Amino acid sequence: MKSSTKKKLGAAAVATTLVSTALIVGFGSGSAFAQISGLLAPAGVSAGPNIDTQSMPSPSYPVNKNGLTYGSALNAPSPDEEPDLIRVVDDAGKEGYVRKVELDDANGATAAGRFTSPQEALAWQRERQALDSAPTVTVYASDGVTITGTFTISLDNRPGPGYGDGEKLP
Repeated sequence: MKSSTKKKLGAAAVATTLVSTALIVGFGSGSAFAQISGLLAPAGVSAGPNIDTQSMPSPSYPVNKNGLTYGSALNAPSPDEEPDLIRVVDDAGKEGYVRKVELDDANGATAAGRFTSPQEALAWQRERQALDSAPTVTVYASDGVTITGTFTISLDNRPGPGYGDGEKLP
C-alpha cells in the first residue's frame, strides 16, 4: 500500500473516531442535534436552554367549495394542524386525497387516543394482523366528493398488498 493511501486511511479513521465520539457525547448529554442555530420546533417545545427556537409556522391550506382544507400533511407541526384532505399517491400511482378522519381510523391514530396501556395497543396491532388484507381508504379528488381510487394502509410487516416481508409483531 502506498504511503499516501495509508495517510488518507489514517486520517479517515481519526475523523471517524472524532465524529463518533462527538455524537456519543452529544447523545449522552441530549444535545447532539439541538445545537443548531435557528432550530424550528413545535409550539411549547424547547430544544434546550439558551437555544434560539422559532415556532413552526402553521401551514396555510387551500379550501375547496365544500369547506374542506386539502394539501400535504408534511409541513403540519402536529396532527391537529393537518388538512381535512391529505394528499397521497393511491394504489394506482395517481395523486389524490384521503379524508384525515378515515386515514386516522385506518392507521390507528384514532384508536391510539383510547389506549390506556401498552397491552391494549399490542392487542389492537394483533387484531389488525389477523385481517385477511391491509386496510384501505377511499381516495378523492380535491373536492372531497369525487372518488378516484383507493389507498392501502401498511400497518405491519405481513406479505401481500400494502405489507412487507412477513415478520410478525410480538
